[in-house]
Amino acid sequence: METLKFYEVDHEYLRYLQRWDAKVPNVSATSHEKFTCGVVLGIGPHKYFAPISSFSKKQQSNILILNSAGRTVASIRFSFMFPIPEGLAKVKDFSKEGIKYRELLREELSYCNGIREQIRAKAQWVYSSVVSRKDPFMTNNCFNFTLLEEKALEYTIVLEQTMLASHEVATSTQEPRKKRQGREDDR
Repeated sequence: METLKFYEVDHEYLRYLQRWDAKVPNVSATSHEKFTCGVVLGIGPHKYFAPISSFSKKQQSNILILNSAGRTVASIRFSFMFPIPEGLAKVKDFSKEGIKYRELLREELSYCNGIREQIRAKAQWVYSSVVSRKDPFMTNNCFNFTLLEEKALEYTIVLEQTMLASHEVATSTQEPRKKRQGREDDR
């Protein structure tokens, strides 16, 4: 089973998702940039990542993260997990953090990997509960996963079109230069 990692998410992508669901996290709203744990779930082409939060109360849609002393230090919030297209999440670089926070991150990640089967099972359960719409509480308190999947695909298409257009612009601005250069070389 694939090892879990902590990831930072592309800010533009998060702003895009916030247009469709206001509960999408504002990554720089706290002293430490928010991050996710992934991949917690794969649905078709979608890879789901769940935010790590300082929220420390047990709920049916989260898993508490414990430190080595057994004290709750964070939680994985599956109600707010979301799909992230390829290339829009990068592994969190712990070395950029202060020593105490770096050690906390390592301890949290180690704990998560120790229970990764439980994490993936919980992610699947939350996803299924919401998508099936059998549990109104879950449906009302979690992201609309199918909507976010649709928006993730749209974002990927827009991103690809933007990259293609900027490549075409770069290529077309180089063509006249090559033609001029060719004429100068003919002299």
